[in-house]
Amino acid sequence: ESGVHGHDLALGSGSVDGIVGGELFWSWHRAFITGAMHYAIRTEGAFQYHFANELTWAGGPGAYVLLEHDHTLALQSLVSGETKGKDHQAGARLDDTAVTNLYVGPRILYTWGTSLTLEGAVDVPVVQHETQLQIVADYRLRAAAVWRF
Repeated sequence: ESGVHGHDLALGSGSVDGIVGGELFWSWHRAFITGAMHYAIRTEGAFQYHFANELTWAGGPGAYVLLEHDHTLALQSLVSGETKGKDHQAGARLDDTAVTNLYVGPRILYTWGTSLTLEGAVDVPVVQHETQLQIVADYRLRAAAVWRF
């Protein structure tokens, strides 16, 4: 049995989705704590396919190991997770689309002035619960770069 299903290969559903959420940041001296939560509200798209709503969150403590006026370097211990219900097609529930994952791992952040921000993280799964047979990641690597001008 294959773990790749037709809905896994969809280019786009044609649905209109709304994402709501927020982020928090608190610091004291060189220590900080972040938290973020986002909820994706999905509508039915093409072919009567409705992707389930999804909740993602992340947060954890960190510290600035370098804190200068023109650049910073921070390390953070991050816990993140996601949960998504079962999709529906033509009113029928699909039993191979729900997932709940919990990850832990390090995150590194670098800023240079007000123009450049770099981020890298490794997410190692500690809980992976999926309905029926699905392909899931052994780990995730995330990277981001932002240049403001």
